[in-house]
Amino acid sequence: MNCRRATVLVLSALLVSAALALPAGANTVIIGEPDITATSPTGTVQASEETTLTVAVTNDGELERGDQRNPRFEDRVTTARNVRVEVVESGIDAPVDVKTGTQTLGRLPTSQTTPLEYRIEVGAAEPGTYRVPVRIEYSHTRSVVVDEFEQPEFTTVTRTVRTSVQIRVEARPQFQVTGGDADSLFAGDTDRLSLTVENTGTRTATDTRLDLSAGAPAVFFGPTDAPQRQTGVFVGRLAPGEQREVSVRVGATGDAAPGSYPVQTNVVFENPNGVTGSADPQTVGVTVGAERRFALRNVETERFRVDESKAQITADLANTGEAPARQVVVRMQNAPDSPVTPTNGESAVGDLAPGESAPVSFTISVAQDAEPGTNSFAFAVEYENAAGNVRTVGDPIRQALTIEPRMQSFVVTDVSTEVSPGGSANLDVTLRYNGEEPVSAVNARLFPTDPLSSADDGAFLGQMAPGETATATFAVSAGSSALPKTYDSSVQVRYDDTDGDTQFTDGLPVGVSVSQSDGGPPVVPIAVGAVIVLAGGAYVLLRRR
Repeated sequence: MNCRRATVLVLSALLVSAALALPAGANTVIIGEPDITATSPTGTVQASEETTLTVAVTNDGELERGDQRNPRFEDRVTTARNVRVEVVESGIDAPVDVKTGTQTLGRLPTSQTTPLEYRIEVGAAEPGTYRVPVRIEYSHTRSVVVDEFEQPEFTTVTRTVRTSVQIRVEARPQFQVTGGDADSLFAGDTDRLSLTVENTGTRTATDTRLDLSAGAPAVFFGPTDAPQRQTGVFVGRLAPGEQREVSVRVGATGDAAPGSYPVQTNVVFENPNGVTGSADPQTVGVTVGAERRFALRNVETERFRVDESKAQITADLANTGEAPARQVVVRMQNAPDSPVTPTNGESAVGDLAPGESAPVSFTISVAQDAEPGTNSFAFAVEYENAAGNVRTVGDPIRQALTIEPRMQSFVVTDVSTEVSPGGSANLDVTLRYNGEEPVSAVNARLFPTDPLSSADDGAFLGQMAPGETATATFAVSAGSSALPKTYDSSVQVRYDDTDGDTQFTDGLPVGVSVSQSDGGPPVVPIAVGAVIVLAGGAYVLLRRR
């Protein structure tokens, strides 16, 4: 018999003796006490995890002496009040941290059980059974003396119960996933994500699989043309302390902002008995750099004009991003309604480090019906990433270029004639060929305007080399009503190009000057004679009247 039990018996005997010493019928003594115990249904826990420990507090109170006339006092002596339950962390012989403090119950009547939950963190504990101390403090009424003529008398005491529950740490696999940063993942690209899976538990895992889930829409798994939100990789058998490296393809969308993105990992496995289990999810980070960026600089054009088959664009392509680019290629995109058609629209650059640039050039054919003016053209940039996969920058480079008006193949450099009113003369028109390749069968035709006319409006010039000049001679006449001034006419040139196709120029403006003649009868004497004749005629008429 322990001291507490002996004390209770002695106190009970004294109370009974005191009750017997009172006159019969004077009073009644009710004696009892709670019997508090603690158990735990939690049972098995896992090492290296945070879990819940449930402590069930039960009161099996005992009534040593009762009074059926006063049942409320019988309940009082068996009820524990102000119950305080503490899991004593310092008494646990295992790496267990108790995260929940002392919990309080208002009252705990007899024959009642109340479960309490405590958050505990189990460290790297060896498999086995561990004792968890529990301290319970409470108050209760030890006895009630009931007198029919006076108020009841209560004897209140405070008790402390020290007990324990047990937990069993199970031998099982535990896992830690580390790594996470891809070596060179940039927006709009993919890379290999390397991870290390280690069995930090106490039991071998078989058929281990690592499942991954992207924690942000900007990150995906697999190739860019078939992105996935989840993926998995087989790890296989892992003994305690063993680790294995795995890798998966991870990518980032073109609009992903630079920064670190979460990826959730979950390890699924079987133990040697074939029971499937899973570890607690863990999160690793994936760092995404800014998308590779390029710019066209020092853009120049040559012969970029209407109806030009060999227009040129030259520029420098600069890597303005933060990542190197391998095997860079620039392509001029051809829109369906574009006035230009690339005949050599691709320029290979090679490797470009950040901040580095290289020259590019393109050959374009400008349509003959193109409208002169400024147009926007798109240039797509392709490159190889570190894995050798070809990638295209999300947004093409937009470049404004001006299409110049059509350049005439022939221009008039000189016009010479001495035609006068009512007369005829030769008209010499000097033409210069502005093309880049020789032409043949060159013919010039004159289109005079009234009061000019031509009885010989054609001139054959034959072959002409680039930059060569030739003079076309026409016969031109001016009407007698022509005034001494310059009249507008035009010359059209027909020729055969190097492909044998016949081409025509637009009308080339020609100014034909009509000058006053230096010869002919004397104007003043004739005028004087005319006046005299008119005067004589007038005199004869007057005499006849």
